[in-house]
Amino acid sequence: MKELTQLLLKKVKESVALRDTHPQEYVESFKQAEVFITATINGQLEFVPLQLLFINHNKYQITMEVKAVFGEGIEHSQLDDLLIKFYNDHNLKRDIDSISDSVRYHVKPQAGRKTYSPGVIDWQQIERLAKYAGNPYKATDEKLKAVGQDFANFLMHPTNAWGEAVLPNGYVLERERYWQVAGHFKSFTWAKIKHQKHADKQLFFSVGIDIAAGKLIFKLDCLRSGTHKLSNFAIRKFDYYTENLYCITEIDRTLGERIGWETIVAMSRAFIKDFEPVYLGVADYIWGGKINLDLFKDKLFNILPENTRLATSKPGEPLPELLYNTVLDGVIRYEQYMLSHADKPDLAALVKFSFDGITQIDSFEFDGQHKQIYVVACTGGPSTPFEISEELRQLLAANDHAYLYQVYDYHEATNCGKMVIRKGDPKQYARLESKLYLATVKV
Repeated sequence: MKELTQLLLKKVKESVALRDTHPQEYVESFKQAEVFITATINGQLEFVPLQLLFINHNKYQITMEVKAVFGEGIEHSQLDDLLIKFYNDHNLKRDIDSISDSVRYHVKPQAGRKTYSPGVIDWQQIERLAKYAGNPYKATDEKLKAVGQDFANFLMHPTNAWGEAVLPNGYVLERERYWQVAGHFKSFTWAKIKHQKHADKQLFFSVGIDIAAGKLIFKLDCLRSGTHKLSNFAIRKFDYYTENLYCITEIDRTLGERIGWETIVAMSRAFIKDFEPVYLGVADYIWGGKINLDLFKDKLFNILPENTRLATSKPGEPLPELLYNTVLDGVIRYEQYMLSHADKPDLAALVKFSFDGITQIDSFEFDGQHKQIYVVACTGGPSTPFEISEELRQLLAANDHAYLYQVYDYHEATNCGKMVIRKGDPKQYARLESKLYLATVKV
């Protein structure tokens, strides 16, 4: 418990530092705040909104840690007065009028240990069975047969009970059925929760037990191995879409015993509700080539060329040089991400601006071949005209490792847009119209 308390207080101190490093995010966190952690840091009484900690940390993990360390929080009239002064001293604004009777404070860690209902989870059994995770199973071994029955009773059944407890309306549950696979004890259990309209896809919320690590896990994920796994390209798209969204939460024994079963269920249920737009959005991205750009910042999305015909063309202008350079930075980050995710971090580190006079970015194929990229970008749809030189057209036609990246629907406010990756002679996918002639005067 002491270690958990120290870890949480370290996160609190890091969040207070945002006042200097990210002042806008710091100020915004106070506007709707109703739950504060109070702490004396560098001799000053600090009020830290709970949501301030969410900026750099997993919301659900933090919420459970706060409950484990501080309990439920209290109302405190004297702290209300100090909080008002704190707002005034730091020029903070509050969108909620009342502070009294609406604000709770987490003042100091609980000294005693409160016992919560363990529910269906038996942490001692999880710890005992961890040594068998991933190990061979022999049906002729009576001891291992008994262990297999314990896997069913203490791991599989609780996993399914957890899945049933959090299953929302409109979703279906794929229960955990097996405690062994390919002659080995499973290393984890999971009950998969799928929206009814995506029940045939290997994309899901899941709740389960990481047996070897002795942790409970709830997350949004896709099937990454086995006969029915998603393609490597679809997995990369899933990971790129959900990057930095904290799609997984882990609960170890110390935290789990402190917060109890009801809180675990409540947190995982809230996670599914909050992440439903992400779940539906990533499904649209992978299988429909659709993106709501307003949900993202500083990100380019690769929409497959065969899906661009579904998009509606709209008027657009080429981007001014400053924004165009920002897009080039985004394409470099995109290339670095894809190479890193393909286990090519050495190649990712070499992606850079090109100075060959035709293309703008030097990158690499997954097999290490040099890749030349030319980028066009506009605010309009995929059919917005753009200009290319005859020299570039010939390069694209002759070189299998030369690409044209077309960024469209670019949003300046969020610095993100959709992207089509094309290769080969542009005459294959575009109508080329000459706008510039070389004139030689007759004499």
